[in-house]
Amino acid sequence: MFGEKIRDIRKSYNLSQVQLADKLSVKKQTVCNWEKENVSPSVDMLRKMAVYFACTSDYLLDLDQRIFVEVGELTLEQRAHIQTLIDDMKKLNKAAKIEGEKEQ
Repeated sequence: MFGEKIRDIRKSYNLSQVQLADKLSVKKQTVCNWEKENVSPSVDMLRKMAVYFACTSDYLLDLDQRIFVEVGELTLEQRAHIQTLIDDMKKLNKAAKIEGEKEQ
């Protein structure tokens, strides 16, 4: 699962394995091995990835589904807009789930 999570979050940032390796100061093969779950990163590297991707190590380890977005430089109004978008997406997902259950 860890490998899948790293691959998914890397792709969501539109990064190649080489680009992520450069960002984390490791070799491309290291990233490839993480994604194939041949090896696991060190605790320090896990922390470095969490900082880079603005998420928790629990998220990377698939222990927590929350992800964090850095909003420190945004105004309160901009933060409120982001929260509204999130709330709207949750409502859409809930409605789609209910609709899917009705069809079954």
